[in-house]
Amino acid sequence: MPETSSHPSTALLVMDFQRGIVERRGDAGVLDRAAEAIAAARANAIPVVFVRVAFRAGYPEVAAGNPRFAALREAGGMAETDAATAIHPAVAPRDGETVVVKRRVSAFAGSDLDVVLRAGGLARSSCAGSRRAASCSPPSARRSTSTTA
Repeated sequence: MPETSSHPSTALLVMDFQRGIVERRGDAGVLDRAAEAIAAARANAIPVVFVRVAFRAGYPEVAAGNPRFAALREAGGMAETDAATAIHPAVAPRDGETVVVKRRVSAFAGSDLDVVLRAGGLARSSCAGSRRAASCSPPSARRSTSTTA
């Protein structure tokens, strides 16, 4: 993760801007707004951390009791190699920017996002999400703003 100078403890989390999610939603404006936020963060030496949801082959992390993800497993959707889980090219990470793969709705449960933020000394974050209800939900937002080493 690049060294920051003007905002040493802040990161921009770019959540769920995956091809399949963004294209299904059909709102080009959300990509434009996210691209602006990413450009502003980069211009101010604020690390940008991308988060996407995807599952391993065979879906070992999906419990039968999780109706939302069980339906994805049955349909064969959101696998790590599925083109729909790739980050949309309009907001794609640059070389050296971190991409975290999450396995749950929360970006913190079932991922290494917490470890990445702590290791980078990133105690605060702003969130750009393609789907506000899930991507930047209050529990994820509270968790991201309270991360400390």
